[in-house]
Amino acid sequence: MGNDDLTKECSCGLEESTHAPDVRFDLIFVHMLDDGGYYNHFGYEKWKLTKGNLVVARRQKISKLYWTKALIAKDSVDVMDMEASLWHQRLSNISEKGLNCLAKKDMLLRLKNAELEKCSHCMTGKQNKTSFKKHPLSRKSKLLEFVHSNICGSLNVKSFNSALYFVTFIDDCSRKLWVYVLKTKDQVLKKFKQF
Repeated sequence: MGNDDLTKECSCGLEESTHAPDVRFDLIFVHMLDDGGYYNHFGYEKWKLTKGNLVVARRQKISKLYWTKALIAKDSVDVMDMEASLWHQRLSNISEKGLNCLAKKDMLLRLKNAELEKCSHCMTGKQNKTSFKKHPLSRKSKLLEFVHSNICGSLNVKSFNSALYFVTFIDDCSRKLWVYVLKTKDQVLKKFKQF
């Protein structure tokens, strides 16, 4: 349990807030908002927090509470980390080593030493995509020796004859395509025999 300044995701700061790190939920009491000069509007299962003409927060009622996210404003070390993260983003996800090099040359305002947290964009960029094995393309030499088939549906919109599905047959040799529309999936065998 301790006293600290509280900043919310909606750019509102509550000074001298009491927080308990082991409690699962952060609660903000309306009287604290009143004391800070904020005005609360409740109604129609919605909450709106304003200060003057500025809308600071809007939230829906969930169950019997109005939920919002809150962050504890920490000391200046976290501000430096935030600035390092901001410079990291501004400079197209530059490495920590690159940021420190620029910081030593005083090229980045208010940044002396950069320690970056894991960046989701960088982690995604470092992932490798496994490619499909490249097999030599071997086509059959006779017509209708090998036929590829697929069924598609159910479609969101019916066709002119009220079909919701279609089946395709592709000859491997000639790559000729046949398409049959179906009203129901059980018509596939009939269309295959017709093909």
